[in-house]
Amino acid sequence: MKITNGWPAVPGPNRLYSTEEINWFCAENQDWIDEWKAALKFIPPITDEQYLVYGEDCLWNQPIRTEYMQTALQISDEEDGSVVLLNPKIIHNYEWEAWLLINGRAGIFRCHCFQEMIQTMGMQSPWL
Repeated sequence: MKITNGWPAVPGPNRLYSTEEINWFCAENQDWIDEWKAALKFIPPITDEQYLVYGEDCLWNQPIRTEYMQTALQISDEEDGSVVLLNPKIIHNYEWEAWLLINGRAGIFRCHCFQEMIQTMGMQSPWL
């Protein structure tokens, strides 16, 4: 964000917001949060050991804690039912956990941080 202040055409699923456009996910998509909570209300809580698993073995449909959606920061526009979020509740090396949340397919892709997400998804950026 310090370098680019948004990306008009990320080589991936979404356009990243400028600092003026960033907003809390709940302010933009409370309906998504409500849908996820309703869909997952009968699933037992996820342990930290289950939640904090990252890597190629669990790229999609990773465990999710819907309560984190309430405090997530939306840093992209919505495209094809997906958004990029930063989760301030999980911090790795001073960076917020990054999510690609896909509402229609109820999928999630989580990484330790945004840079890892860009690299894992094969997006090429001259700044990373």
